[in-house]
Amino acid sequence: MTNKKLFGTSGIRGKIGSEINSELALKIGKSLAKYLNNAGKVVIGYDTRTTNRMLEQAITAGLIEHGVDVVKIGMVPTPLVGYATLKLDADAGIMLTASHNPSQYNGIKLWNKNGMAYTPEQEEKIEEIYYNEDFGKVEWDKIGIISHNDEIKK
Repeated sequence: MTNKKLFGTSGIRGKIGSEINSELALKIGKSLAKYLNNAGKVVIGYDTRTTNRMLEQAITAGLIEHGVDVVKIGMVPTPLVGYATLKLDADAGIMLTASHNPSQYNGIKLWNKNGMAYTPEQEEKIEEIYYNEDFGKVEWDKIGIISHNDEIKK
């Protein structure tokens, strides 16, 4: 059986509650952490959708549980996540947005350390980890930390 493709032309997008939910977001956080070798730093930003805080919390939990630090930059325009990822020397960035889609939709877009969107090859590796649930574990003293950075918006 073939697993459903998670990533489309601009990240993962779908209807909240069915295709996009907190369980998916948690597993994406865990998958990205594993992809980053359970270490490093990820920037997270979001648009104006009301469901973003739920997704942000779930993704953050998956990342820090598996040893990745999270820098929350809050509500920002999509390109700022790429810029912040590069400027803050992060290993990846996540933007929570469904772009032009109606408000019942949301999405998860990944940025690499160069401030560019993940390539299809990088996305395939995340999908493989996601479907294999090969997240690994870290010791309690290696759990990631959460910080906030509002200065990047200035």
